[in-house]
Amino acid sequence: MYQNHPHLKFQRKIKKKQFNISRRFFPKNTLKEVYEISKKGYLDMYHMGFGMAVRNALRKGGFKFNDIALDGYWDELITEAARRTVEKR
Repeated sequence: MYQNHPHLKFQRKIKKKQFNISRRFFPKNTLKEVYEISKKGYLDMYHMGFGMAVRNALRKGGFKFNDIALDGYWDELITEAARRTVEKR
């Protein structure tokens, strides 16, 4: 029912662009490491260093969200980018 709501379509479009930026800015080896780390549930341990790298990559790609907004979902973005890279999607 709500899947075709304009706001949700916009969010999906934004996330797709963010996934592509993450895949472009990070080497495949890094994304493979992220994939393995995320399967073990360790990604939160890398919040400060790696989270900042993801946020900076998104800024370079044109996303000007503040740190608090990006803090909430950087791990989801990089995990999805890693999954799509490793699983060839």
